[in-house]
Amino acid sequence: GVAFLLLVLAASPAAAALCVAGILGATLCASRLERNTEAYFEGAGGFNGALLGLALWAFVEWSWVLVPLAVVGGAATGLVRVGFLRRIPLPPLTAPYVIVGWIMVPICTAWFGAVAAEPHAGAVAEAVVEEAASASASAIGILNGASQVLFLAVPWIGVLVVVAVGLHSRSAAIWVGLSAVLSWLMAIGCGMEPNLVASGLLGYNAMILA
Repeated sequence: GVAFLLLVLAASPAAAALCVAGILGATLCASRLERNTEAYFEGAGGFNGALLGLALWAFVEWSWVLVPLAVVGGAATGLVRVGFLRRIPLPPLTAPYVIVGWIMVPICTAWFGAVAAEPHAGAVAEAVVEEAASASASAIGILNGASQVLFLAVPWIGVLVVVAVGLHSRSAAIWVGLSAVLSWLMAIGCGMEPNLVASGLLGYNAMILA
């Protein structure tokens, strides 16, 4: 957890502020409503709030007002999670973040404005995306698939994401690495645009699944 928060802080203090705010809201909600205390102490109630905070940072123009909104949004992900646990016989996974994000991000972008480009994909150098089949571009695309878990396209952060997962489990890190490679191969095989492949935007869902 510390490793991931440090990675977010390295990307942007604003991202870290919104991430922590989302975790706070989701965890406070979980502390009141979660019936499974073991899952609560494992942090299962908080990660959807973290994702929501990062999404607000990635898609919405920065404003300090987003910090309390991230707390509220994090709490909303907690409510959706509890609804899943009590009403739907399926694990909630990232559904609370997706549902709340679909509602909050368009509202916030309409109010505060959207960021100028796709989520921080500008971090991918133009020289890298010119030829997707080159060795350097291949490595960049795979590593950016890992860093996009944090809504970034920064290869060295992708490396550290895998390392951070490895601190928990070496086998998990292997699965995460394989998923990044396989999703890149699938993107290349389907003839996706080189800049989209290099940005890593096609890889992070495979990593979450792994």
